[in-house]
Amino acid sequence: MSLILVHLGDSQPEYLVDCIKQIRLWSKTIPLYLIIEHPYWLVTSEALKDLKVRMVLASSVKKSNQHLRFLEKYSGDTAFRAGYWKQVQERFFYIQDFMLQMNLTDVLYSEYDVLWYYDISKILTTLQGSTQCIRFVKSEPGRAHPAVMYFPSIYHITTFTEFLLTYNSWNDMKALDEYAKVHPVAYLPVMPFKRTESHYYLYVNQKWFGFVFDSLVVGQYLGGIDPRNTNGTNTVGHKNTEAVYSFDDLNFSWKVVDGLWQPQVHNVPLVCIHMHSKATRCFMSDRMISPRADYDPQKLLASLPQNLSEPTA
Repeated sequence: MSLILVHLGDSQPEYLVDCIKQIRLWSKTIPLYLIIEHPYWLVTSEALKDLKVRMVLASSVKKSNQHLRFLEKYSGDTAFRAGYWKQVQERFFYIQDFMLQMNLTDVLYSEYDVLWYYDISKILTTLQGSTQCIRFVKSEPGRAHPAVMYFPSIYHITTFTEFLLTYNSWNDMKALDEYAKVHPVAYLPVMPFKRTESHYYLYVNQKWFGFVFDSLVVGQYLGGIDPRNTNGTNTVGHKNTEAVYSFDDLNFSWKVVDGLWQPQVHNVPLVCIHMHSKATRCFMSDRMISPRADYDPQKLLASLPQNLSEPTA
């Protein structure tokens, strides 16, 4: 069992450090790998030194045939944020290659604007006892959210990367939803109660799990959306209109558990929050006061890797 983070490109996001600190508040022993493309982190990341992070230079991971085919085939946008759309696809090939290189199974992948509020070892133990297939969050028809994914084995992620090579779009959220139409998948529940039969992906397996996950709904409401998308406007309280559920449905609260702040929905642990705004520092579990969006959007905007160019057509 292990947790993998991937950071491609040469930016130095502060919220990556917050993400790892938050993981270690709840998960002291889970093996944590950070695959990085730029060696900056190996030299200057003093903040990570005592957090038992296993740093992996991307150049040390042997590229599989699928990875090499991706690099030859990719024809998507490479201008926006210095290759962002390519990076969000290529991360899965690095995860596959690293799992193969290290013979890893039962891997949880997380984007690093996701904050964790639960022992990830316990989450993975629960997932081990479930149907063995790729799992992820889905909160609306037509696309899924790869911010948190479970890969039981090399076979499962290889099946996904092979699909990415044949799919005609470079949008990872749409690709994941299309993958689910032709391959067995299961969903990570985002609500602790049943909605409608057509929205089964919101709540499936929740009673067995005993906890729920965030897609974007909670994170965007509590912290707003990425200030790079709004030129630094304050968007706290944002309601994601694409999702088929809303923050108002969740009866959200903060609870102190073992001296740490933990989010709850209908008194069920919310194990993670996808903090789209990147205002991670405001929502750490070890704050003296309850987590809240007490940040300056303009200062946060200035601290983030910037949009160096607009998307290409």
